[in-house]
Amino acid sequence: PEFARELMEHLRDQKRLHKRYVVQILLGVRDNFDSLPSSLLELELSPSATGLDEDGDEVEAGRKFTVCGDVHGQFYDLLNIFDLNGVPSESNPYLFNGDFVDRGSFSLEVILTLFAYK
Repeated sequence: PEFARELMEHLRDQKRLHKRYVVQILLGVRDNFDSLPSSLLELELSPSATGLDEDGDEVEAGRKFTVCGDVHGQFYDLLNIFDLNGVPSESNPYLFNGDFVDRGSFSLEVILTLFAYK
């Protein structure tokens, strides 16, 4: 979404984000998570198999998704991942394994960006 791209650029320049936008992002992601049936997703990883996405729709065999390990609050590393692999979208899904915000100086920027794309 355009909002998420603008947010990334704003945060990349280390500009402050007004608290009303932070609240707006948090409320939006809460509503999104509340609408999901479960936080678990099952995928079959064999080359010929199809799996299900978070909405229960089939994912065709051979479709790629990016798996990211621990980001640890490293916002500029996250931006680099997006530069290399493209930003998250319906056609370019990501799976983040956790530890988004536990060590880095830009933990808030990381989680707000991930929430904006959610």
